[in-house]
Amino acid sequence: MGLQARELLWLALLATVLVHNAEELISDLPGWNQQHQLIPGPLLNDPAAFVVAVAALSVLGVLVTWIAVRQRPEWSTPALATVAVVMLLHALSHLAFSMVSASYMPGMLTAAALALPVSALTLGWLYRGRSRGRHSAGSPQGNTAPSPG
Repeated sequence: MGLQARELLWLALLATVLVHNAEELISDLPGWNQQHQLIPGPLLNDPAAFVVAVAALSVLGVLVTWIAVRQRPEWSTPALATVAVVMLLHALSHLAFSMVSASYMPGMLTAAALALPVSALTLGWLYRGRSRGRHSAGSPQGNTAPSPG
């Protein structure tokens, strides 16, 4: 079974999420937030809770991606779009908080270098397929590779 464009995009988004999560952990996002007090709530003010949440999100991402790539369920395309939108908004929040704080917000590098382009590529591919009548849930054409240009 060869991987098609949709499955490759799932894997690219998963890799983006995992690398981004690692940057947030290694660069101490909770410590940055405690210093700048920009994001309220207990999650970013409790380093242990943050580690657990990031680990759980990472495991969930691996599980959902594995199911989407191996089993190609009907929900795969809408879920792919949802993950891409969430990552795009999350990346933009890192850039915005970095600008507001005039400092490097942990996760900003991978947000700019990976999350923005991979999310935009994914959404563009889904939009092009939708405008051509492809990528619909359960459609065998939903797994066709994007055309060049």
